[in-house]
Amino acid sequence: MQPPVTAGQRLWGFRFWPDALQAATGIEASALRDHLGFAPPAIIERFNGLLSDLPESDDPEVMFDALDGWLVRQLAGAETPDARIREAVRLIVAAKGVIPMTEVARGAGVGLRHLQRHFPSATGLTLREYARIRRLREALAQHIDARPIGWSRIAADTGFVDHAHLTREFRALTGLSPTDASQQMARTAHDDVVP
Repeated sequence: MQPPVTAGQRLWGFRFWPDALQAATGIEASALRDHLGFAPPAIIERFNGLLSDLPESDDPEVMFDALDGWLVRQLAGAETPDARIREAVRLIVAAKGVIPMTEVARGAGVGLRHLQRHFPSATGLTLREYARIRRLREALAQHIDARPIGWSRIAADTGFVDHAHLTREFRALTGLSPTDASQQMARTAHDDVVP
């Protein structure tokens, strides 16, 4: 889906930890994997009242407070994500996707096989897929940063073997080359980018 976006328009939204999707939507993450098109009815119903609860404002502080408040009310009583899965996510994020999965499992206090079985149902992704995505996000964040660095240097800094490896990952995960992604990103202002 490509919603219409006009110049000067400001977009607001949520970004959940990958293991919090079920608590936020009421649907197991693995059920949403590869889902294309409109959100399932359960998600639409869950977020239906959001627009009417948001104030008319262009002030980020006001909007983020309103979004946070609405989300806290929606998540009241939701099941807490598995602490071991959350720790695995945290370790992958902290390592920017460049970490052996055995180390992730050890840090999460669980066996690798157990983590490999339970991580996809909680996040919709395998451990390796999530690590790949985190590496790519780090590369994108470095590119968006004001420093003029080439893609080859970014590839080296973010755990890719070389520029060609980065390009293959870009195409596999986004369908775009780094240059095409860069051109699309240049159309949008990015403030305080955190991968």
